[in-house]
Amino acid sequence: MIKKRHLLHIILMILITFITSCQLKDSDTIHTQTTTDCSNQTTTTTEKELPPLHKPDPISLVGYQDAPVYEGLIPNEKPKPETPNCFQGAWYRKVVSSKDNWLGIEAVLTLPEFQPDEARRDPSKPRYLDNPSIYFGGNASFESDVGLTWTLGCSNAFCLVPSTEAVAFRPFWRYIDNGQNIYANSNFRHPEWFYLPGDTLRISVFSPRPDFLQMQIEVIEASSIPKYVEVRKTWRIENNQPADYITPEFPSKGHGSLQAEFKRVNAIDQVGNEGKPTQPTNTIITEAIYHEVYLYRKIDGTIYKIPFTKDRYASMTCPNKDGFTISYEGIDRTKGGEIIRIHPGTVNK
Repeated sequence: MIKKRHLLHIILMILITFITSCQLKDSDTIHTQTTTDCSNQTTTTTEKELPPLHKPDPISLVGYQDAPVYEGLIPNEKPKPETPNCFQGAWYRKVVSSKDNWLGIEAVLTLPEFQPDEARRDPSKPRYLDNPSIYFGGNASFESDVGLTWTLGCSNAFCLVPSTEAVAFRPFWRYIDNGQNIYANSNFRHPEWFYLPGDTLRISVFSPRPDFLQMQIEVIEASSIPKYVEVRKTWRIENNQPADYITPEFPSKGHGSLQAEFKRVNAIDQVGNEGKPTQPTNTIITEAIYHEVYLYRKIDGTIYKIPFTKDRYASMTCPNKDGFTISYEGIDRTKGGEIIRIHPGTVNK
């Protein structure tokens, strides 16, 4: 009799467990949803959308992005400059204007991908000795650099501590103030200001008031490269979209009151190697696509965009041109367009 009761108890427990599983709608975590099909006793699990942790406030653009394009002759425009000497310590493509009545620079570009040389890992830190950057700058009295560098970001979606390795392009700016070289960048706790390969951005640098510069980044289109779409999801940004960004105004003596030159640079910077012989590397920076590049200038009281074309700039590919492929397929050169691939380990024939 006891054995029969024990057997009935076991059967009852199995039945209760089965019924309970058939009624289950959600798992006890936010990450998954589990449902059981009682007709054929199969179970499926699907991912649930996690709520965003980062909800960027919209910003008001403050630059000259809406200025009209001017393609006529400019009275008293200075000729393009002589080509400067290469500076040691990096692989870079630089395009620089004359020192003239320029007010800033604007580019619409699609960001490239970083393919590092594994042989050039830093033995002392979790990083590579090569690092890609895309930046702009001006020189009225002193040199200022401002743009994007591949650097640390969030270690997870909560962004409490920085990652140990570089994960994205982030804004930076470097300037001279009271004889000091000052370097700053965007807050790593804000992944909405992380930009990834395949993102198309409008980046402009301009003088908001005398003796200052400022950079503005406007997102034209987020990357559709599957790898980076998935990376961006892990940061839990609202709509999984990067946001526009504006730097603080930073000192840059002479801008807005003196004649100035402006530049754009695509580089493989080499850690701890500035001013030293450029090191060989097999790192590749895939195609950075400049769809349009303009200089800003006031003509008859109106600020215009002036196409930054080869008749207005000196260009450099340092330390030698064999590590670069410069092309123009599908790009309008009359609007300053250019495609740049950097590949020091694969020499052009």
